[in-house]
Amino acid sequence: MRLKPTWFRHDLLTLFDLLQRKKITPLIAQRLPLRQARHAHELLGSGGVIGKIVLVPNG
Repeated sequence: MRLKPTWFRHDLLTLFDLLQRKKITPLIAQRLPLRQARHAHELLGSGGVIGKIVLVPNG
């Protein structure tokens, strides 16, 4: 990202376009409210989580 910011920006825009057109779908393991960030870190640390853990600001 720091070495090639133009490439990074292009790749990021490409990813957002693919997401918008539903060509790719992220694998989300869990959505947690931001206040449970500590629990999210514990889940990641324990292993076995398949996908991303998403912290929701006002969840």
